[in-house]
Amino acid sequence: MVVKFNEKDGAAFDLTGFDAANPANYYWRGYYERHYIAKGSGVQWRGDAVFDTGSSWLPELKFGLRYTDRDASLIQGDRYAWVLPLKLPLAGLPVGQLQMVEDPFRGNSQGFTQYLMPTRDGIAGSFAALQQRSVAALQQLVALNPNDQGYKDTLKAFSSPDVPLNQGGAFSATEQSYAEYAQAKYNFDVGSVAIDGVVGVRVVQTLGEFSGTSRVSVNGVTSLIPRTIRQNYTDVLPNVSLRIRPVDKLQLRLGYTQTRTRVDFGALNPALNVTQVVRDPSQPVDPNAPAQPNAYGSGGNPDLLPLTSNNYDVSAEYYFSSTGSITVAGFYRDLFGFTSNYTRRIQDPVYGLIEINRPENSGAGKIKGFEVGAQTFLDFLPEAFKGFGVQGNVTYIDGKNQFPKTLGGDADYVRITGLSKWTYNAAVFYERNGVTGRISYNRRSPWVNYYRQANDGSQYTGVGIRATSRLDASLSYDISKHLTVSADVSNLLAKPFENYNNYQPDRTYPVDVRYEGRYYGLGLRFRFGE
Repeated sequence: MVVKFNEKDGAAFDLTGFDAANPANYYWRGYYERHYIAKGSGVQWRGDAVFDTGSSWLPELKFGLRYTDRDASLIQGDRYAWVLPLKLPLAGLPVGQLQMVEDPFRGNSQGFTQYLMPTRDGIAGSFAALQQRSVAALQQLVALNPNDQGYKDTLKAFSSPDVPLNQGGAFSATEQSYAEYAQAKYNFDVGSVAIDGVVGVRVVQTLGEFSGTSRVSVNGVTSLIPRTIRQNYTDVLPNVSLRIRPVDKLQLRLGYTQTRTRVDFGALNPALNVTQVVRDPSQPVDPNAPAQPNAYGSGGNPDLLPLTSNNYDVSAEYYFSSTGSITVAGFYRDLFGFTSNYTRRIQDPVYGLIEINRPENSGAGKIKGFEVGAQTFLDFLPEAFKGFGVQGNVTYIDGKNQFPKTLGGDADYVRITGLSKWTYNAAVFYERNGVTGRISYNRRSPWVNYYRQANDGSQYTGVGIRATSRLDASLSYDISKHLTVSADVSNLLAKPFENYNNYQPDRTYPVDVRYEGRYYGLGLRFRFGE
């Protein structure tokens, strides 16, 4: 194998001397089936009351109640007949002719690009025969390994045509919330300056119950461990906004709110799946390679808390014409508890080195930044071009938070995942005489996708995404008041997606270069009635 760690901004490899088109070079690794049932429902009731006070400075009072009740559940099952030790030829399966997969790569940077596979129809149309072949292979493996309980359990799982559902990993959740709010509008003048706004408070009580069953496999024995947790918390969320209008064309806004963002049901799943690694004893171990985990674990985290945030906003809006405006805004967020998935390696007394991936609440965080935007129609142009307009904005965000306490948090701040420091948007549009057209450009600077622990357990390093750009265009025409035709093109630039691993603060290695294609569309829209 030849590996190039930085070939045209990506990682590339090739299997020298390997004939990918020769069926004799392929073994059947195994057969996998999965069945899952997911359900969910929700009920909501809301009532609002508005009281017109008749007062000029306090014209309106609002009150409201809201009740929500939602639930979700998931149960699934899977089975995998791992038969690679038998070295059965892939070409001997009852799936029809093997075919080379399509080459998904552009250019010739990647050496190994295609391999033989059964077709989708060949697999879907032969699942009964594949099940029978799996059972026969598993029976052979049980005979060759009479003391291996794992093969016996897998053979039992394939004893029926349907995939058995497993309580391991099953999840159910119920959540009720009760909310009450009161809000008042105010309005008064200070000299010639008009001032108005809103002040209010919302009180929300949340009750939740989350149940799951962990599945732990070690030494060929799987244990099911049920767990149920309950949450009961109350949030008091004030909000205040202020608008100042010194002149008709200018207005200033100030605002303060407290917000809570609940965690998704799936992230609260108490179930944790831990599986011991099964390695082929015939394969040699490289003594110079980094230590490999003896088990892998993943699941949810029922101890997650809602994301809490104190939000401060200020903005100025200037309307220099009936169709043109300039806006400048600043914002600051003082928050706690961003939820992200973290992967870490720990020494477990049962498994030894284990790698676990699960969501965690980050520590304290701060987001600050500003946005400048403007838009206008070009009314000064000659009559035929007055439908043209321009729009643009630029946003700067500096977002940082601490690692979760469970991962050694309360130390240095790191960049919040998914946030770019700079984002740019620009558009040219036309709206006149039944013609609507738009060309829009977007660019965002690099961002961190997620964090992971180094193999030696010493630190967490970012896995990042390089800057991306996108250009889209659309055009439509109203043939009549009832009929419109349209055409659009997405991703004209077709710039690649590029990510990288940041092993040390000053050492990065590229991983993927993925090209998204251009998308072309034609549309015809009808309107009925007057």
